[in-house]
Amino acid sequence: MTTTTAPGKGTPLHTHSVHEYFYILDGTYEFRTRYEGVVETFRAASDSVVHVLPEVSHQYTNVGKRTARMLTLFTPAMSMQRFLEAVDALGTREGEPLALETPEHLAASGKGGEGTVCGG
Repeated sequence: MTTTTAPGKGTPLHTHSVHEYFYILDGTYEFRTRYEGVVETFRAASDSVVHVLPEVSHQYTNVGKRTARMLTLFTPAMSMQRFLEAVDALGTREGEPLALETPEHLAASGKGGEGTVCGG
């Protein structure tokens, strides 16, 4: 799926039970990962690829001054189907993108899915 992120926006710290790949199309994102108590922070700009392993807590933020875009891939894809259906069920007005910018939105979208919102 393609993700569009406004400057200063992103996701809360969360996990999935699948591999997640991010291909940065435009802009610069800052990623934060946490695994077994070790926190890493790094930046990824256009044409970068980031791979997050299953069960590794992660979040990202657009640190640029303009809207950023990335392609997000989950593998295996089928285990994410319920997560994406729940996101879709949150609904938007026609032509408006859904913004998962709060832990509440992400938690609501993960009901019955393969994602978990983590504490900060």
